[in-house]
Amino acid sequence: MEREYWFSEYQNRDFKISYRVDKFLAEVKSPFQTIEVFENRFWGRVMVIDGLTMVTDRDEHFYHEALVHPALYTAPSPRRVLVVGGGDGGSLREVLKHPVDEAVLVEIDGEVIKLAKRYFPKLACGFDHPKAKVFIEDGARFIRESKESFDSVIIDSSEPLGPSAVLFGRPFYEAVREKLSPGGTVACQAGGYLFHEDFLESFSKGLSDLFPHACLYTGPTPTYQGGLWTYALFSTGRHPREAEWNPPVELRYNTRERFLASLVEEKGCSRS
Repeated sequence: MEREYWFSEYQNRDFKISYRVDKFLAEVKSPFQTIEVFENRFWGRVMVIDGLTMVTDRDEHFYHEALVHPALYTAPSPRRVLVVGGGDGGSLREVLKHPVDEAVLVEIDGEVIKLAKRYFPKLACGFDHPKAKVFIEDGARFIRESKESFDSVIIDSSEPLGPSAVLFGRPFYEAVREKLSPGGTVACQAGGYLFHEDFLESFSKGLSDLFPHACLYTGPTPTYQGGLWTYALFSTGRHPREAEWNPPVELRYNTRERFLASLVEEKGCSRS
């Protein structure tokens, strides 16, 4: 009898999510983390970093659409957009659906990009776009040293652990705020709504004084912890509710109505 192999991601001591590994494709140990790729019949190809699910073929669009489009529609006519992290390419792909002049991606681990290009071509399609610029370096240092300004900054990081921990600290967001053009926006993933409640409250409140509008919103990502993921959106200009989501772009799930319905009551961003 052929042996089955399973990958398990532990949410805490009492709960885990498991995938059958139908075909193991790659394992790379970079200077920063361990990256694995395998196939599952239901979810398609799955990328795991340090034991945590980062992306699957089947549900990645929920996450990337939720992270990118509210911020870009809230910013007034964004032309220069920065993606910090996001080495799988999904956020860059979504940014390039908008009429931007330039999309800059800064990823600390080039191995993530290499694996995405090889095993997730639909995600990585933006890397070769003429409007895309890609830098393999530390995102926090890039922000500190950059002389450029951006209309929107998308922070597509993993959990606040390892090389991503600095991307959740106040000094980083203070530096990001200085690089925003007038009316600029910042969006980031903020963890699982059910599993990271204490972090969510302290994170959003700890940064709310930096931006006129600071809010949390949620969206489904079935393979992430608890299935309901949380995002933070900060705006230096108009309220996110005022954005009309024009011009429309092709989305698989997200809409303005779904975004508005998902807003969690925070400073300046209640649904009413």
